[in-house]
Amino acid sequence: MRLLIIPTIFVVTLTQANADHGLMLKKAGYKLPQTKEIVLNQEKSKMTFKNTQKFSKRDYARLTNKFKYVQSWENDFKLPAPNNNDSSQTEKEISELIGLKKQRTNSIINDIQNERNIYGFRFGAIYGNDIFFNYEKDPVRDFLLEYIPDLVTLTFKFKNKFNRVRPSFLSNQIKPIIPIPEHPAYPSAHSSKANFIAIVLSNFSPCLSEVFKTDGKRIAKNREIAGVHYSSDSKAGAVLARQYYDYIMRSEKTRKELMIAKSFWKENYHECP
Repeated sequence: MRLLIIPTIFVVTLTQANADHGLMLKKAGYKLPQTKEIVLNQEKSKMTFKNTQKFSKRDYARLTNKFKYVQSWENDFKLPAPNNNDSSQTEKEISELIGLKKQRTNSIINDIQNERNIYGFRFGAIYGNDIFFNYEKDPVRDFLLEYIPDLVTLTFKFKNKFNRVRPSFLSNQIKPIIPIPEHPAYPSAHSSKANFIAIVLSNFSPCLSEVFKTDGKRIAKNREIAGVHYSSDSKAGAVLARQYYDYIMRSEKTRKELMIAKSFWKENYHECP
């Protein structure tokens, strides 16, 4: 069986291909972040999220939401601490982010804007919009909506623990092209969500596993190109996604729900030959 749906594609019309990407985004109606050169009187080595930004109300709610499935996040999940601001590794990451500005093409900028929420995530020919809105009853959507909230809260627990400053505060050359998120950088929530979805979809269509996993990494990478994440944020998000998937799969209830979703996927989205 082949794909039975035509994906709804989000389009941001950006003209003047040779124009500055910042001007292009302004013309498209987006407000660009006002990144200060550096928070004055603040040494780079001492910069954290909490002394450069504040949690938005929405993001603080994500941090303080109660878990439904996770029992003891500090004992059951492990991530290494990010590198110090003044380390050679962080300097290398900053240099990489400055270099990634060259990849801010019209197409990539469109993807970055679409991917600011989960409905614009694309895996192969399928968009999040297709999964979340195409069917009145969809076990695939229900599975993702049931388990992603705990993953988000888990990601935010680690964000709060590590308190990592956003990269644009360490270098004014990065110049993010989207508003700087109002929560710590490490690990990347976009990466944890995108990689988790990729793992789930790979279970449904093993023949497309590489496609889905590549798109999960691409979504995370686009946040680096946008200038709001270090590469180590993306890697940590991917690690957390795998840990979380393995954790919830210990439950017989979860495994049964996954099988129901898999059957629906084969009938309505895609079935491997």
